[in-house]
Amino acid sequence: MKRFGEIVKVKIPMEELRNGRERSKGFAFVTFKTEAQASKAIEEGEVAVEFATLTVERALKAPPRKYDGDRKPASEFDILKRRV
Repeated sequence: MKRFGEIVKVKIPMEELRNGRERSKGFAFVTFKTEAQASKAIEEGEVAVEFATLTVERALKAPPRKYDGDRKPASEFDILKRRV
């Protein structure tokens, strides 16, 4: 990704497995120094990296999470329970 410009931050979301280990969720967020650099990467659409071809897309903001009283994300069950 460096070929598109200066990278400020990379975030690779991980998931915890039952055995206590972690693995990548299969995607990453790359923050470039300028919007023009990010746009150049997005226009490319795909980038070949060693053994894989990665799809490059603009990240969209996730909808706000609903929290229970303990500031943990509320489960779908908890949200439905409150409606009754």
